[in-house]
Amino acid sequence: MRDLPPARADAPPPGQSLAQAVAVLCQAFAPAASLSLVLAQTRVAVVCDSPDTARAVGAAFRDFAAPPGPADITILLHCRPPVPEDFCPGVVLADRPFDPRDATSKEQWADLPGGRVVRKKRTGMVFVFGDNVHVAAGPCLDHLDQIVNFINFRMVARHLAQGCLLSHASGVARGERGILLAGVAGAGKSTLALRLVGRGLDFVSNDRLLVGPREPGPRMYGLAKMPRINPGTALADPNLVRVVPEADRAAFAALPTDRLWEVERKYDAVIDDLFGPGRFRLATDLFAVAVLTWRRGGGKTRVCPVDLSARPDLLGRIIKRPGIFLRCARNSVHDPETFARRLHGLPTFEFSGGIDFPAAEDALLALLDRPE
Repeated sequence: MRDLPPARADAPPPGQSLAQAVAVLCQAFAPAASLSLVLAQTRVAVVCDSPDTARAVGAAFRDFAAPPGPADITILLHCRPPVPEDFCPGVVLADRPFDPRDATSKEQWADLPGGRVVRKKRTGMVFVFGDNVHVAAGPCLDHLDQIVNFINFRMVARHLAQGCLLSHASGVARGERGILLAGVAGAGKSTLALRLVGRGLDFVSNDRLLVGPREPGPRMYGLAKMPRINPGTALADPNLVRVVPEADRAAFAALPTDRLWEVERKYDAVIDDLFGPGRFRLATDLFAVAVLTWRRGGGKTRVCPVDLSARPDLLGRIIKRPGIFLRCARNSVHDPETFARRLHGLPTFEFSGGIDFPAAEDALLALLDRPE
């Protein structure tokens, strides 16, 4: 395929619209099963032409199943062989990174009037979406993780259109007091979140967290996706150790600590299985912010209150810019000033120095114990 410049919404392929792309993609679509979900106060209907795929999607979202009813978002899943890049005449998919900071691209994509088309190059999955269009087509059951992500992202796009901001953070809560745990990849935010759940908090989100406008304070919304943890995280916590199959534990336990933490293997940490039912929820008030800048071998852990408006470096660790799957007509502006205003007045702390999960847990639990 020729390396063409990205197709932008202000210069779409002539004669093509999002509806036409959907019509070509889903010519043989025949609904066979459906399910209803409530994700972060958003009612989602998923309509599928494969009962097996519908059952798998239902299992992935089992904590958030709801009775049938009117939906804010209706998502179509069309199960078919991998979709070729030229599936729709006139739609030319750009084969270059969506984010110019990336060196390579996993997707091909094009903007059309009303939305965007994205094709996963490795799997042949195609996603067509806009403000009122939400379609996934291809070997859905073989790539369930992409379907789970797509369903979550359609909910996220709706919240962004309503003024929410997207953060690179995990989230936990006690009652209506939620804590945003931010940090770069590998900082330990998911590990800290799971350890706090082991000490009585509820899980809200793993790696993405929405911060919504609300008076008198902001609201936070999570994504309905189970965390995936490495063996180092699992073996270091009695609550998580059974995530690793018993046959693998001895081999991992024999590794030096530094080597164990470098192992790139992930296991699903299913919240209900580990901590009991009702411990995963997707909405609560945002009470406090913790930014993890610590590192292994960094000495004693330091916990310091900070003013985010004076710390653009910390804001950079919180902000997650909407990516290729979060196109909508009214996306929030994701800049440091907007984030600083949204989080202004919340107790905010930097965790620096060396990594010490028990110390961080104690500090955050004490914070939640503060009176109103």
